[in-house]
Amino acid sequence: MDEEKPYTCDKCDYATDVKGRMTRHKKIHTGAKPYHCEKCDFKAVSKGAVKIHQIVHDTEKKIKCEECDKMFVSKYRLNGHKRIHKKEKPFLCDLCDFKGANVSALHRHKLVHTINKQHTCDVCLISYSSATALNTHSRIHTGEIFFECDICSYISHEKRGLDEHKKSHLKPEEKKYKCDICDFSANKQYDFEIHVGTHTGNVTELKCSFCEYSTVYGASLKVHLKIHNKDKEYNVKCDICDFRTFNYCNLRSHYRKHTGEKPFKCDLCDYRAAFKNNLRMHQLLHTGEKPFKCDMCDFTAAHTTTLTIHKRQHTGEKPYKCDECDFRTKQRSHLKTHKRIHTGEKPYQCNECEYRTTQSSHLKSHMLTHTGEKPFQCKECDFCTTTPAKLRVHQRQHTGEKPYKCTQCDFASPQSSALRVHMRKHTGEKPYRCDMCDYSTVTRNRLFQHAKTHKQIKEEAEKIKEEVEDLDMEQL
Repeated sequence: MDEEKPYTCDKCDYATDVKGRMTRHKKIHTGAKPYHCEKCDFKAVSKGAVKIHQIVHDTEKKIKCEECDKMFVSKYRLNGHKRIHKKEKPFLCDLCDFKGANVSALHRHKLVHTINKQHTCDVCLISYSSATALNTHSRIHTGEIFFECDICSYISHEKRGLDEHKKSHLKPEEKKYKCDICDFSANKQYDFEIHVGTHTGNVTELKCSFCEYSTVYGASLKVHLKIHNKDKEYNVKCDICDFRTFNYCNLRSHYRKHTGEKPFKCDLCDYRAAFKNNLRMHQLLHTGEKPFKCDMCDFTAAHTTTLTIHKRQHTGEKPYKCDECDFRTKQRSHLKTHKRIHTGEKPYQCNECEYRTTQSSHLKSHMLTHTGEKPFQCKECDFCTTTPAKLRVHQRQHTGEKPYKCTQCDFASPQSSALRVHMRKHTGEKPYRCDMCDYSTVTRNRLFQHAKTHKQIKEEAEKIKEEVEDLDMEQL
């Protein structure tokens, strides 16, 4: 025992020379917060903490950070906050390489090294060092909602989650960080620095160690890694489809696929998204940023995922295989759509007629047949079409561009579908089979033409049968 700090915690490595401090510290592990704020639901382990908190209700006593709009209840906390802007992290962990901007950050981190985490979630088995942390975490599984956005349908089990979300509703001119090269603006310095990297080419790509997923956002990678956690119980179920997850937050996001709800709106156009990450990807269309370059051709992309998929055109790699037939594809989404051929599922239905389809994009194009609208027009000629993809293919007639090239011969095409058909000449693949004979072919259209021969034979057979019956009747 340290003679200078005789009071030690039996739950972690904390030690102090003041008995009262040890009493307060132990409440962290028990979750006890006996002191309450008279003006709100705030609770704390000490009277002093409540006293400092009450300044929150008195705006005049708050101290404002000169770098951002945050307000603080004490100069001590402001100084700790300023280290974030200066990127100073003077508090070092003696057990690993962690560095913290303040003492509390270091103390929270050290709990990671605490072996005895008594508070365990009975749903996903994650352990916490305090009951408070466990209670906050449990809201994910119970679906208990505490904080709801008054602008959109966003909900969070933590107040800080709601506070962070509300910044997404700010107008571009209200955001703190503005790019001097394009119109991009951001609330977070981290997001802004990543954006600047897209101009300079200094973008750090974070890759999943289990699959080919990559992203520039650490938080996105952290969420993705949960997919590979095989020990987690996926016991939260969707009551409309077979989707399963391990928490209610994911389930609420999933429900938007069924309801069509899109709470995240672009502040530069009418685009709306069901997921925040989709909105973030869309916004790159306005800036025109494509920082990720193919090392085999001149192709550039706004996202690492797009580049990864593109590179498979050069390598011929098709990692996603159907377990019902020989179909293989470069994209997971294509495999998901393909599987609906076997199941017969057509989840997207027109509300004007009986049309149903396997893809939402097909439904959007179909809906335009009711309105007669062709919103995408070529700038070079009078051509109009229903989708931007069709317009891009058409424009290659003017530019002569043929980006889809065969890796085995000189063939090149303006359309990826034409390249797919061409590659079957090299592979000998004939995926379209007649169910009435042994005929197989490389295209669906040829199979359709072939099927007509069976129809003609059947019609001729019926005609001969009728003639024979008529002849028999005459002989009688």
